[in-house]
Amino acid sequence: MLMLIAALTIAAANNQTADALPPNPPAAGSPIPQTVALPTPAVRARPLGDQGQWVTLDDYPPIALAERREGTVEAMLRVNRLGFVENCTIMRSSGHADLDQTTCTAIQVRAFFEPARDAAGEPMTSDVPKRIRWVIPVDPAPTTAAPTPVPPNR
Repeated sequence: MLMLIAALTIAAANNQTADALPPNPPAAGSPIPQTVALPTPAVRARPLGDQGQWVTLDDYPPIALAERREGTVEAMLRVNRLGFVENCTIMRSSGHADLDQTTCTAIQVRAFFEPARDAAGEPMTSDVPKRIRWVIPVDPAPTTAAPTPVPPNR
């Protein structure tokens, strides 16, 4: 069995605030993302576990994969006081609704954080920016060479 090299990359937007990810202009007929500003935490939320497993190649929407659609999604994650992602808002679309929706769905199911803390050390709700890049994987080279024809004996 050939191993596929993971083609999705997660680029953490470290030390960025909600202002660091400006939204794209909304598509016609779509609502403008609304986020309520939260107080700045004394200690930021810290992702737990392997962020590379939050969104995997197995999550690639089949139609997007077949159509070879790629893109980068920038989302704002609302992390609650328990460390769960309670909301995911697309701040910059990949240009493909299925990639955007899959990003938020997968992250809300799999991501977990050590929650942010206020000045008194108490857990607090906070916003965490996240960038997911959807890339069609390149097929790895075959593990065995194709058979070479043998010339006939003369």
